[in-house]
Amino acid sequence: MKCKNCGAELTMLEKFCPNCGTPNEQSQQHIKDMEHYEHEFSDTQKEVVRNSKWFIKYIAPVTSLVIAGIAAVIVTIQANHLWGYNLAEQKQKKYNQTHEQEIKEHLQTLLDNGQYEEVYQLYTRLNQRMSGTGNSGWYDFYNMTEGYLRLRNAIMFYYNPELSEHYSKETALNNAAEAICMITGSAQGKSYRERAAESIPYMEDIKEKAGMFLKDYCNFTQTDIDSLENRDRTSVIALLTRRMFDEE
Repeated sequence: MKCKNCGAELTMLEKFCPNCGTPNEQSQQHIKDMEHYEHEFSDTQKEVVRNSKWFIKYIAPVTSLVIAGIAAVIVTIQANHLWGYNLAEQKQKKYNQTHEQEIKEHLQTLLDNGQYEEVYQLYTRLNQRMSGTGNSGWYDFYNMTEGYLRLRNAIMFYYNPELSEHYSKETALNNAAEAICMITGSAQGKSYRERAAESIPYMEDIKEKAGMFLKDYCNFTQTDIDSLENRDRTSVIALLTRRMFDEE
């Protein structure tokens, strides 16, 4: 799926384009459908409860058998769902193992093109990752990428609060500050994991992109950006709030 405005790759779960902020109409329709199904399920569940009370009151001997049967069905459904999930997970794991070199080459191409969001999505959705020192050599890279994506998302909601009735400007600033701390923490290696040397240039690029984003959309100065690594979350929120209100 691609953004109708800028052509960026989108997933069904993304309400807005992470690149330009354009609403993802297909995602919004998907969410509305899910809410509709949940509403119908809730109504059905309430009806079952009412009927159950009637059964308990008037047909007590039969009620216990009905409840036991329902419980057995629920357990069976849950077991089948879990089995299906595990089967899909095992299938994906096997694919990743048998296509390891192909996956690595694809991820390397994305990295070289600066498509960090796509690399992150393949990691979170399909567990396709770059290899490094042990299993954690790229941990800081993925953590920094997540921080950068969260930062862009938070600032998008700050400038467009009408996009969500549950997402205030204050919430947006708090989330942006948390994202900034994720970026700076990853840059400083606060995870204490041994970092893959190959990941460092890409991390530096993401850090630079985050700095440019803060200058363009948050009214930050270079001095502000240089000071971020020495600030805690509270201090970052204060700076971010001051700069955003200065801009207004």
